[in-house]
Amino acid sequence: MKNYILPVAVGLAAGGLYYLVFPHNNIFFVITATTVPALITGFLARSSQKVNQDAVKNFVPVQLSSVFIFNTLHNVSALLHTDVQRANRVVELLAELIRAINDMERHEFNLFAREVKCADIFLKIEKSRLSGRFDFKLDIEKNSLEVPVPRFLLLPLVEHAITSGVEKFEPPVSIIIAAKCEQNFLIVEISDLSNIMSENEPNFKPFVQAFKKRLAKYDLHADFFLESLAPAGTRRILRLPLRHDVKSAWRQS
Repeated sequence: MKNYILPVAVGLAAGGLYYLVFPHNNIFFVITATTVPALITGFLARSSQKVNQDAVKNFVPVQLSSVFIFNTLHNVSALLHTDVQRANRVVELLAELIRAINDMERHEFNLFAREVKCADIFLKIEKSRLSGRFDFKLDIEKNSLEVPVPRFLLLPLVEHAITSGVEKFEPPVSIIIAAKCEQNFLIVEISDLSNIMSENEPNFKPFVQAFKKRLAKYDLHADFFLESLAPAGTRRILRLPLRHDVKSAWRQS
């Protein structure tokens, strides 16, 4: 918390001084525009501290990476100068995503519907930041939504599609999330497709190994692999056995 005090205090002071000099400007806009960059500074300072050892030990993935938070706050800061309504919408989406993640953290397993909801919000936030660079589509069969899955299963795959797909390829890029139940498996596919090949082929091996290691703790028959798409892109394929012995603590309202 102490990492935020000085940056926020400086931001508030700068905003107040600016308002005294230019009183015709909206005070909320001025204070917010000067404080949000200060929050970014405080967040980066906090992120540089030691990683929680218990989280690493239990192999609970980082639900929201520091890079994502930084990019989102930076996007909000920029939008405050050009489109306040759009900036407010991004903040609302971020708050909704954090609430959804906090709810999911209470249970080891959640319905796949909640995973899809988080992925949808995440992509809307990223689409605001990467305006015009990508579009996305959800192709989810209804029967897959009620499947209990390990928490935070989908979000790392979607973020990987952004960082290793959208940000690497020339726009426009299409992201498609598909899911279906077939032969006692939940099959999830996250694809990013571009018309232009990247100059540097990314190294996916560490990501695949880490994700497979996590899946093995859930079920030894679970599998995860990648397929290359032409002319450019990657399809991430997850095969998760349906576990009839698992009851989710959450149901759709």
